[in-house]
Amino acid sequence: MKRDMDLIRELLLRFEAATTPYLSVTDLVSHDIPNAASIEFHVTLMQQDDLLFDWGHGLAPSNKGYDLLDMIRDDKIWAKTKSAAVDVGGFTGDVLIALAKGFIKQKLEQHTGLKVDL
Repeated sequence: MKRDMDLIRELLLRFEAATTPYLSVTDLVSHDIPNAASIEFHVTLMQQDDLLFDWGHGLAPSNKGYDLLDMIRDDKIWAKTKSAAVDVGGFTGDVLIALAKGFIKQKLEQHTGLKVDL
């Protein structure tokens, strides 16, 4: 099964939109993403990257997971990040975070005129 970074982003958005502090894999399955095996696979990848942690009753984003989400929530930033990752031929978690940080930094500097060190 291929890693789907769009699905990882979507799952982080679902966690954030939840009305409970944690969700189960079953909670994450929906009509948009009905494939439970794909969700389980991506949740495992997210746990391996420390984007999610297990509460015992369910899963929740870690601080690192929320940081990533804050960087890629904006559709324009996400599109730029994905495009740049494809252009350089790498879509690792570290590359994704570095690219997203770079685009966020660029946007902050454009809006504030301040050099920001992230």
